[in-house]
Amino acid sequence: MKPANRIALIGVMTAINVTSRVWLQFLPNIKPVTSIIILSTLAFGLQFGLELSATTVLVSGVLLGFGAYIPFQLLGWCVIVLLTHLLDKLLPFGKLILFTAWAFLCGYIYGFFVSLDKLFVSPAYFWAYYLNGFPFDTLHAVGNLVFFPLCYYALLPIFRRQAAGCRFLRTSKKEAP
Repeated sequence: MKPANRIALIGVMTAINVTSRVWLQFLPNIKPVTSIIILSTLAFGLQFGLELSATTVLVSGVLLGFGAYIPFQLLGWCVIVLLTHLLDKLLPFGKLILFTAWAFLCGYIYGFFVSLDKLFVSPAYFWAYYLNGFPFDTLHAVGNLVFFPLCYYALLPIFRRQAAGCRFLRTSKKEAP
């Protein structure tokens, strides 16, 4: 992918992520952001996923406000990107059901990392905060379960146009260019 196309695609995907966060504020933790970040990582690789995570967090912070949680949001999505990249190497290509299940689990992974800022108060406060937030992490996980397949089918044509060698679009490792 040409650098200009890459920057434009990151910009567009960031805009979609931030817009969905703003428009879906009334639904606690139910947003397509994690699903889009996972799909982008599968399609365009580790660096793209990390760049998309960083721009999403920064632009969201500008619009929704910055707080002590911002670095931990970035940490949460970066861990998800890294684990997604590793899973992509281990799992067969194009397995929508497997990666939908992974997206579900990422709701809980993200919630754990975002809660880590409470460790600065005390470990007991962290565990109380994290356990009380578990229902919201469940909403995030269920949202991912719904959004991942929807985003997969909505974004697939865009990804196909952007990169003929897009990893997640192949059905087997033999089709690699």
